[in-house]
Amino acid sequence: MSVSKRCGAKLALWGVAVAILVSCGGDSPTGPDSTPGSTSSPLSPSNLVTDRQSPTLIELTWQDNADNEAGFEITRVTGSLPSPLAAMAPARDTVPANTESYRDTSVLPGAEYTYSVRAFNDVGSSSPSNFSVAPAAAPDLRIYAPGFTDMGEIEAGQTATVFPWAVVNDGLDSSASECLLTVRLSRDTIINAADPVLRVDTVPQLRIGQQWNITIHRVEIPVSTEGGRYLVSVKVDAGATIDEMDETNNHVLGQIDITPVDPPAVPDPPSGLIARDFAYYPLTGWEFYASWQDNSDNEQQFQICISRNLQFTENSCRFVPSDSTIIRYSDRNLSGRYYLRVRASNDAGYSEYSTVYQLDIPDPKPDLTIEQDTFIVVPNRVRPGDEITVADFNVRNVGNDNASNVTVWWWLGSSSRPNLSQGVLLRASTFASLAGNNGGRLFVAQDFTIPPLAAGTYYVSVVVDPQDVIDEFVETNNHKSFRITVE
Repeated sequence: MSVSKRCGAKLALWGVAVAILVSCGGDSPTGPDSTPGSTSSPLSPSNLVTDRQSPTLIELTWQDNADNEAGFEITRVTGSLPSPLAAMAPARDTVPANTESYRDTSVLPGAEYTYSVRAFNDVGSSSPSNFSVAPAAAPDLRIYAPGFTDMGEIEAGQTATVFPWAVVNDGLDSSASECLLTVRLSRDTIINAADPVLRVDTVPQLRIGQQWNITIHRVEIPVSTEGGRYLVSVKVDAGATIDEMDETNNHVLGQIDITPVDPPAVPDPPSGLIARDFAYYPLTGWEFYASWQDNSDNEQQFQICISRNLQFTENSCRFVPSDSTIIRYSDRNLSGRYYLRVRASNDAGYSEYSTVYQLDIPDPKPDLTIEQDTFIVVPNRVRPGDEITVADFNVRNVGNDNASNVTVWWWLGSSSRPNLSQGVLLRASTFASLAGNNGGRLFVAQDFTIPPLAAGTYYVSVVVDPQDVIDEFVETNNHKSFRITVE
């Protein structure tokens, strides 16, 4: 495109005739014939600026400082080269005299280019203009946050509502990946990594022109913040993971005045720690509850620790919420002496510990039981001399210690709870050991003959450790009985 820029008079001598040619307003004649009789090369153009309008279009503008050029040569090299190398590039294209712009449509989206412009005439070429680099087409993430300038006043420890904002890709390419958006609190306009982070969000990949909106954004001001005026910085691509066309326009600053608050006091220590409600359950072992008195109204949690000695470690401690005064412990392997202690905590720190509580949990023991939901004897109506079959059953050790020399009796008596002083021993079996923690042994179906008995109701029972030789946790769960009728 040609731009006319001068109004003046040019004198040309053609043979013996003198003609005065004046150009005012419209385009001047262009080409070599526009500067006949030039005796010097033209002045260099200046103020070359490149503007990447789209991935495949770069626009150049410059200032024409000569009045005797025949045209301009456009040079272009790929990449950002030092001036001496770029100056050696040959002319890529020419434009007529008085032109001050050029549109390059032969560029690749992912490449950057270095341009310069020279004026020329019949005498020669000027020195090159300044060199201007057009960056590669890339995304350009910007934050739009109208009204974000002044956030007003807030007390430390409270939640501030940040004005709605949007992240827009104003660049010439899609963002290659997600990126982080951070909100920081700073005393200075220069934000650095040491400034506290109030919030972090993940911004999705954005196409050219795509907008990502956040309607309401709340941030909590740290309770320890000193009073005064601060800046809230909202920055997109805070981790600098995306190569952008402009890295200086991806954050905004808002002003906020913070009123300090007195720091919280350390909570008062709890007291009255005890262990209570001990119980043993065959499948889960010992269980008890630790309870204490809450003496504070500003704790955020309690830390309670249990240890076999007074050398407590973090691994021996649990945390429970504020206002809690009880915790349940259950463990199959609990036994012996333990120590308990508890303390309260909040943002200001930990209270002193409560008094240490000592508890003694009984040593491990076996616990033998008959594991059979339905204990069956068939038939259930018999006469003396008839045979009965006692179905399969399991003997199970649900205690936390092994049992040795385990005896099983098949017993026939008149009571559902075997009375070993009254009745008939049908059969006995002994095995060497039964492992704790749910060790088991299967007894397959057994046949027996009914001895001479008076007519009436009787019970066929299977009894483990019938003479209570083995010291167990529970002595009342080691038999099963089934009623039969003798006619």
